[in-house]
Amino acid sequence: MKKILLFGADGQVGWELQRALALLGEVIVSSPFAGDANRADFTRPESLEALVQRIDPEIIVNAAATARCDALTPSGPASRSK
Repeated sequence: MKKILLFGADGQVGWELQRALALLGEVIVSSPFAGDANRADFTRPESLEALVQRIDPEIIVNAAATARCDALTPSGPASRSK
């Protein structure tokens, strides 16, 4: 059975992917809201590397997304309000 790491499991796409990927193997879910060891923080890339190394998946699926992309960029509207 393949080990599959799914980022963004709490979103709409991630939720559906959990169900579909379960047919292919063991799905290990990760999200920024998880309070456990599988918490994914895309603002800290080193934490993602450690998570991937610890889980050692055969497949990685990234369904992580944000609805406010402009808030993540230094030139976005969120940065101009300061």
